[in-house]
Amino acid sequence: MARPENPIPESSPLPLRNFADKMRSCRTAKGISYRDMAKLANYSASALSQAASGKELPSWELTRAYIRACDPFFPVLMTSFFAISGTGTPPGKAQGKKK
Repeated sequence: MARPENPIPESSPLPLRNFADKMRSCRTAKGISYRDMAKLANYSASALSQAASGKELPSWELTRAYIRACDPFFPVLMTSFFAISGTGTPPGKAQGKKK
């Protein structure tokens, strides 16, 4: 049995805490361990756990791998990531840029 996750630090900014909570909820709803997620995401279990720690905003690449492993929740987490990252849009999809 896996050990419980550490609490999300209260010292982290509220948007980051909320994002980490959404990431954790995604994984819990999927019913998947970090070890099993690592196989789907091609990242280590420790990197995935750190991404949902709430200590800092993970890279988009790691975030994308994490949330794709939790496919049904992808749009919600993607929107949240870009809202708190300050970029507002995914890489390669700049506002006003046509395909």
